[in-house]
Amino acid sequence: MSMWLMLAKVEPSVPAAIPERPELIETLFFDPADEPERIDPCDRPDAEQAAVLPGEFRPRADSYRFDYRLLAAVAESRAQAEQGTADWETAFPWLARTTGHECDEVEEYEFCYGPAFVLAPDEVRRVAEGLVAEGWARDGGAARWDEEREEHELEDLGPFFAAAAAEGRAVIGGVD
Repeated sequence: MSMWLMLAKVEPSVPAAIPERPELIETLFFDPADEPERIDPCDRPDAEQAAVLPGEFRPRADSYRFDYRLLAAVAESRAQAEQGTADWETAFPWLARTTGHECDEVEEYEFCYGPAFVLAPDEVRRVAEGLVAEGWARDGGAARWDEEREEHELEDLGPFFAAAAAEGRAVIGGVD
């Protein structure tokens, strides 16, 4: 069984719309053409929903997807080697925030492994800076975010957050 960390950088207005329309999260992460059974036809985005997700959202360029178990294994190994603990979420709190720890949760929407979470633009900026401080990213990483890449690596997480911060975006995510 796989677990995927799924993140989307969105306009700051989008998270405010989610409590009233949690199905909007489906439009960020799941393409009905790829997973038709996942989205109920009654919940498909209509013209009103499309207006809530601005045209600036580009599925490939504004999304990050990475194997959560691999991220946790690397973080745990690094925490053990550097700090003598396997508790990576305590050792690397900024990395943990990228996976939803200590974040605002979207109670109205559940991924397979917990609720969706939201980071506001100011939090995204702090996370981007925190990833640099913890050694997960290099400073100035926004220029390293490859918008056309389909497969992401752990090294892409810092540039993803740096790009989101540079664009003044919020981040919505979850583990599916």
